[in-house]
Amino acid sequence: AVQVRPNPFNAARGPTVIRVDLAKVQVAQPVTVRVHDLAGRVVRTLWERREVTAGRHRVEWDGRDDAGRLVVPARQAVNAVLEFIE
Repeated sequence: AVQVRPNPFNAARGPTVIRVDLAKVQVAQPVTVRVHDLAGRVVRTLWERREVTAGRHRVEWDGRDDAGRLVVPARQAVNAVLEFIE
């Protein structure tokens, strides 16, 4: 499960907190967390194949894109991908 607060984000109010809940992961698995605009383009990659275990994980987004530019306050989509390794 993924939760985002505040939604929609506004960098003037501080960072957006993204909580990723991995309740059923037995061993560390790579997770990628990205912010997308509504057209589906990647705005920012927050985690790239970060090894995480079961539990609730907190990711903060400062409202900037991958180039460091402040993103205009609007609705964004957050995508968290868990890659299972056997």
